[in-house]
Amino acid sequence: METIRMEKNAATNGTIRIRARSARVKKIYVSKEDEDIIICLKRIAGDLRNAHENFDNADEEALVDSYIYEIMALNRRYDYYVKQCKSRGLMADLF
Repeated sequence: METIRMEKNAATNGTIRIRARSARVKKIYVSKEDEDIIICLKRIAGDLRNAHENFDNADEEALVDSYIYEIMALNRRYDYYVKQCKSRGLMADLF
């Protein structure tokens, strides 16, 4: 799976550059609403990584339970935004 990094250039409103690990750059043009969905999806993916790391390091039962619920909630939110991306035709360009 390729690592994806998004860059937004303030001078080119509505353009997102996607840089994959192989250093290929692909430009896609999206609306502001689509851009917000993409940003939320990436933020949730980062939050999920952090929640999994915190879960792995938790040593108290209350913290473990808390992270389980947090991971479940983030997974549901992630699934929602993935569906939004698919319905807008963004998945082929991003993943």
